[in-house]
Amino acid sequence: MVMFGSVVAQNQIQNNSSCVDKFECGNLGNVSFPFSVSSQPDCGLYSIDCDVTPNPTIRLGDNVYSVVRQRFSDGFRVSDHKLEYLLARNSCETFDRSISLPNSPSISFRINERNVTLFRCNNNLDINRSMSDHYFREYLNYPKCSGFTIYYKYPSEGREDSSDAPEGDIPDNCSPIQLPITWNTSQSKALNSSLFDLLTANFVIRWSLSDDCSKCYYQGGRCLTDSDNRFHCSTYSTDPKGKFYF
Repeated sequence: MVMFGSVVAQNQIQNNSSCVDKFECGNLGNVSFPFSVSSQPDCGLYSIDCDVTPNPTIRLGDNVYSVVRQRFSDGFRVSDHKLEYLLARNSCETFDRSISLPNSPSISFRINERNVTLFRCNNNLDINRSMSDHYFREYLNYPKCSGFTIYYKYPSEGREDSSDAPEGDIPDNCSPIQLPITWNTSQSKALNSSLFDLLTANFVIRWSLSDDCSKCYYQGGRCLTDSDNRFHCSTYSTDPKGKFYF
């Protein structure tokens, strides 16, 4: 018997008479599995708050996104308002982290946009700055942040995940960050634009349901992930203590 705590199971699927195949969600029209309406979170892997205006919102990982519209049968165009706020103010907090999307044995997410790999290099010591400048000598740089410099190249090919990352190990004082850039920015325009003008907070997120979860769901089961990050397909019941048993 495998036991799942309620925290682990809270975003899982419950196929019962109260769950619907599709539901109306604001200006998105009909939305279906792997998502559910926020009032029935157990009916999907992730729930959408359809009552928010002007656009519904969805939480993925640690971030909340506004869903602008559906794209394809497996994608949403979203807006990251926190990133949008930072970009509009040319804030160095933009470079605190990459955009991180959750993945599990049931579903994986990716950004369907061109990404640029930025290298954040601490320059608290002069030797660190000299080492970084030499290593990234063929890169553009943004030196206006306190304590670190950003090095980057505009992707040379018009495809997603193009990064022009250097070969080999980067200096110990540097770490890579990936952020989305707009598709329609030409390389000549990029060279004459600021780094913040190249980045975008509006991008398409696409998802892929695992074969195991897809088969499980369409056979009436629930897609679950245990504490060891292993996939399980089960029906469920609860004991008086509120724990889930399968």
